[in-house]
Amino acid sequence: MRILITEQFNKAVKKLNEDDQKSVFTLFTQLQATTKKELFESGKLMKIASPDENIYVIRSRFIRVFCTFEAEGEEEDLILLDAIRKNSSRLKVPVNLTRPGSRTR
Repeated sequence: MRILITEQFNKAVKKLNEDDQKSVFTLFTQLQATTKKELFESGKLMKIASPDENIYVIRSRFIRVFCTFEAEGEEEDLILLDAIRKNSSRLKVPVNLTRPGSRTR
């Protein structure tokens, strides 16, 4: 699985404090060594319930990384969209998070 980074993700990481940036880089390193199946089974990945989009959030201790998957030929890419601190003021809008494969009502 290739990992692609959006411009928004880069901007968001630059706004984080140094410790949070290190957490993002640690998470990135872990993702490089992880398959999509392992990521889904890890419990760190939550789907944001949306009928039109396949947007997920990867949860680490203090950081939330928003991402999506896109197939290109036989390869599937993980695209990192945005990153925020868990208690960020940018996270005040309620979202419906579900584990991939779980049922929603």
